[in-house]
Amino acid sequence: MLWEIQPDGRYWADGDGFGAESDYEIQLYSYLDVQGKFTAPFRIYSIGTTKFIGTDLENKMKQELARKKEAEKKAEQRGETAEETMKRLINKCLEQLIEMSKEHLTEKEKRPFFVVFDIPKSKYMAIIKIFRDPITKIKWRMSVGVMIEHTDKIIEHIGSARDKEDLLSYLNSQEARNDVFKSVKELNEITQDKL
Repeated sequence: MLWEIQPDGRYWADGDGFGAESDYEIQLYSYLDVQGKFTAPFRIYSIGTTKFIGTDLENKMKQELARKKEAEKKAEQRGETAEETMKRLINKCLEQLIEMSKEHLTEKEKRPFFVVFDIPKSKYMAIIKIFRDPITKIKWRMSVGVMIEHTDKIIEHIGSARDKEDLLSYLNSQEARNDVFKSVKELNEITQDKL
């Protein structure tokens, strides 16, 4: 038995699209026996376009949620504010991007590479992505976005095109840390109205 507990946000729209919400469809499932009794509790069938049935995604989400709650608890025990936590996460992510750049910032690389982190005290995630500039084809750009996990819904700021050495220098700078922090903070504030 499938049970849609939340319709896609377009469900609420009129013929012109007015009134649409940013919700994504959530369906649960369970099985019935021949007497019509449920044989198991409801589980996640799908969230948006992500199918959970027949996978271990639900268990992974539970483990990830427990890990997030534990990380938040540890940050609170250290007396860390949400902004301090975000700055620490940004530093860690930029260090990871610098390390990843050794492998990915090559002439042959065509795919973007990225890191993500949960925004403290928010239901959203931040993504810092590096990708080849589509105009010059030889330079690189960095974007900072805020997104809903397990969806393609994202709002982002895209930086200027830089050559490899300039990008690496930027990634190592305090300016990059400040820019990422400012972008995540601004995007997280406006996301409520956009996603």
